[in-house]
Amino acid sequence: MRFRLSGIIISLFVLILLGCRPDQQSSIGESPMPAPSFVDSQIQDQFALESLKRKITPTQTQTPPATPFPTPTPTPVSPSLLASAVTPPSQIEFEFLGQVGGLSEAVAVHGEYVFLGVGPRIWVFDLSNPKNLKLVGQSEVLSGYLREIIVQDQLAYVLAGDHAMAVLDITDPRTLTVVAELSSLDNFDHLIINGEYAYMAGAGHTSTDDGQDLLTTVKLSNQHSLAIVNQIVLPTNITNIKIWGQYAYFTGSNNIFYIYNLTDPEKPVEVSQVDTGEYLGNFALTEGYTYIYSGGLTIIDIRSPQNPVVIRSKSKLIWSTRVVAIEGNLAYFVDQFCDVCGCATTLNIVDISDPGNPQVIGELNGVLSGISDLVVSDGFIFYIATGNCSNRGGFQVIDVRDPSNPRIVYTQYATGISNIALSDGYIYSASWSEILTIDVRQPSNSTVVGKLDMPSTTHEIILENGYAYLTSWPYGLFIVDIRYPRNLRIMSHLDGWYDQSSLAVDDGILCILDFNFSAVDVSNPLDPHKLGSVELRFGSGSPVATRWGFAYVAGYKFWVINIDDPDTPVLVSDIKTNWDGLDIDFLGSYLVVAAGKDGLRIMDISDPGHPVEFGHLPVEGGAYALSVIDNLVFVASGEGGVLVFDFSNPSAVHQVGHYDGLANDILLAGDRLYIGNWETGLTILRWSIP
Repeated sequence: MRFRLSGIIISLFVLILLGCRPDQQSSIGESPMPAPSFVDSQIQDQFALESLKRKITPTQTQTPPATPFPTPTPTPVSPSLLASAVTPPSQIEFEFLGQVGGLSEAVAVHGEYVFLGVGPRIWVFDLSNPKNLKLVGQSEVLSGYLREIIVQDQLAYVLAGDHAMAVLDITDPRTLTVVAELSSLDNFDHLIINGEYAYMAGAGHTSTDDGQDLLTTVKLSNQHSLAIVNQIVLPTNITNIKIWGQYAYFTGSNNIFYIYNLTDPEKPVEVSQVDTGEYLGNFALTEGYTYIYSGGLTIIDIRSPQNPVVIRSKSKLIWSTRVVAIEGNLAYFVDQFCDVCGCATTLNIVDISDPGNPQVIGELNGVLSGISDLVVSDGFIFYIATGNCSNRGGFQVIDVRDPSNPRIVYTQYATGISNIALSDGYIYSASWSEILTIDVRQPSNSTVVGKLDMPSTTHEIILENGYAYLTSWPYGLFIVDIRYPRNLRIMSHLDGWYDQSSLAVDDGILCILDFNFSAVDVSNPLDPHKLGSVELRFGSGSPVATRWGFAYVAGYKFWVINIDDPDTPVLVSDIKTNWDGLDIDFLGSYLVVAAGKDGLRIMDISDPGHPVEFGHLPVEGGAYALSVIDNLVFVASGEGGVLVFDFSNPSAVHQVGHYDGLANDILLAGDRLYIGNWETGLTILRWSIP
């Protein structure tokens, strides 16, 4: 999450030479990590010549400048600000400019090519040399994050997000063309193809009261036509579904394995079920048997679909998996064990030539975490993982031609985009345990051009005057030189804060909110040192912003802190709220708070010592990040996309725009809108008022 700062602190500057405060600062040498991994020592003398150490002298609280935005009349109960009249048609128009990055959850192999889902696109690799894959083509941006890819003949069938199924012509892998699409779907998780029919499993167009999924049948009349021809209610939520011959097999969250007859493709009929008594995840089929991950390996004899029999059930204390694949007499499945320190992921290779007595013959530790899918082809595994915690996701090729000695031969890390900040045509994203630099000066050709590894998970990133500030759990605050975007360098490190810290910086003073509110002098990025602090119990992770000598914190309470003297910040207001803030931005004499499912909360801060909640605005889907320009508030609403609200009349707010897509973080820069999302990467739009 990113918290933008606006306004100016006008202060008197006294240039003095300051010594380091050893009683307050953790030096690099005392850090639990080696100094060379943090700070480039060659820049120490260079920076000393560029700037003098300085300290902001406390000033009197300044009166905010006049603003055309009307001063509200506070009300004792926060009213809804949504206009009671019919909301006018959307006035804001959006133009797509570019997209880059995203996670991978789907992969398929066809002939000499690998088709990899990367965010909302398909990337095509030439696998003539599996140890050195070459990118040869990619699709246009599809309707959403790619959850499934199935390739048959010269067509690729994809499940794009929860809302659409698309068919692409892959005759020329360098130029993929969408030839059919079925949209306006909702919450489908699985896609399988059987002849002239496709089957999608998930919540479908409607959801049932008891949590059951739907099986939707789609007729593939020709490659240019898709039509839903049937939909049935399944007995449970589906964890996976496969087809073999005229039967569909699926596992449910109720520990039951189901078999359906597809002799009439438009009218699937249940023929049998087996209650295994264990969690059932991903599975693979061979002639007469199914191999299911169940915290171990469960094998079911399905030679008689009407009478399936469990022939082996073995439980293991493994966290989770949804990855199982079979080639010949070998089964491949991935175990993952997680604790608070991270995840350990292992590929297991099992000889299943005797289904009643499978034997592990090989294993490989250290594959990517956040397991998602794998396929096996000609002695190579093509494996994808979404990542988790500080563990990066991505795509790997594993050589299993010698099953007893599997080896990783190719790795491409994913570029999930979150926690974004913008400076001089470059987006900086802090995710996993790294900072990415993305050149967005030409949006249609946006490219990751730089990367800096951090020691652990990063959270928020903010920028000022050529430097980035962020925290990395459990190592504390880092200051990174971004003056050369392709060559990021850590300038300094200050121990003491965790990854849920919220940050705000203005004119050399950094405010950090964790278990306490603290001020840090960062006027010399080589020598940050702590100043004063205020205890804010349970304030960790709440957004913080500064303006005119005050810091505002919007958590389960709304706090206002006078920071005129950063050595002795003073709490001047402490108001209990019934919501918790995620992001904040200024709008004249108001502070707008994105409060998740509680929508937008509007605080009147015309008198910082006596803030009042002026009203609230319901936001369907929730409000997770926001950005303000003039009287327009752009809101990131997760799966609800981006919503735009006109606050010209704060007592009667109108929605004036909507962009459909995943949005967890947003930035405005002139007419450019940058949308960050873990799954779909970075999307760049131009917005305008006709």
